[in-house]
Amino acid sequence: MDKLRILLIQGGISGEHEVSINSGRQILEQMDTDKYELSVCTIQKDGLWKFGNMDKAYSLGEALVKIDGNFDLAFIALHGAFGEDGQIQSIFDTTKLPYTGSGRESSVLAINKEISSNLFANHGLTIPRFKLVNQTNDLAKELGFDWPLIIKPCHGGSSVDTLRANSLPEARGTIDRVLASGDGVIIQELIVGREFTCGILDDDNGKPVALPPTEIIPKHGVFFDYESKYVAGASEEITPPNLPEEQIKEIQALALRAHLILGCSGMSRSDFILRDGIFYILETNTIPGMTATSLLPQAAKVAGISFSQMLDLIINSALRSAK
Repeated sequence: MDKLRILLIQGGISGEHEVSINSGRQILEQMDTDKYELSVCTIQKDGLWKFGNMDKAYSLGEALVKIDGNFDLAFIALHGAFGEDGQIQSIFDTTKLPYTGSGRESSVLAINKEISSNLFANHGLTIPRFKLVNQTNDLAKELGFDWPLIIKPCHGGSSVDTLRANSLPEARGTIDRVLASGDGVIIQELIVGREFTCGILDDDNGKPVALPPTEIIPKHGVFFDYESKYVAGASEEITPPNLPEEQIKEIQALALRAHLILGCSGMSRSDFILRDGIFYILETNTIPGMTATSLLPQAAKVAGISFSQMLDLIINSALRSAK
């Protein structure tokens, strides 16, 4: 039986480039080479595409010509812009190359924290109060909730440019930087409580199933920031968490609802804070990190799914979606 020809796409133009490279490295190490013929393409920060160890870098158009007809599936390990925002999904929809993860529409909805939060609220999920700021003048408007607050990009991920700020002057640098990048800024009510995340994987039959949730306890920061996520030992992660069984089932049900509300496919991971017995949903990631410290593979392992088996499930889901 011929091996499936997979193109692993990593890197990207977003601030999560290094996270993506680390995800790609782990995927490369763990993918079953008896089943798959794996090639690697790294999108540089300047948007050019490099295949394997070749010195030449290709434009998008040149790269698509090189890809055409030579691969059966793209494994998208990009995070943030051009990875989780529907752009690369739209391109592969046009070129008819199957790809892992959610489709264009779901990706567009999930990466936009304003849209996804409003969708969640409209479907009965509890969200923190927030305001979207698109220009500096918006900061003069009454927020309706008090500092300290959470500041984060509307379309960002991996907690890049995410800040807990005690005042507007403290937040100003981050706000100006995000606005200068062309993104909007979410100014969000600070919910102080216990942090949790819960992943979803499609099973062998294509049914989305919730994995055991994880409680995240940052050892140094005040919330699950970039360092806590990607520096080994920077946070304590407990899977499954020390919660009553009914609350574990509740967070799994909420993560599954978020996955379905957005129309996600293959995988997702939703983040929550528990305060006064209520789970507040923060966001859903359509391409969760797959580094050595990432939460989705850790939860899959607790569920008895190895990293290699998790990749098989993601790949098989993509192939089913393409039919």
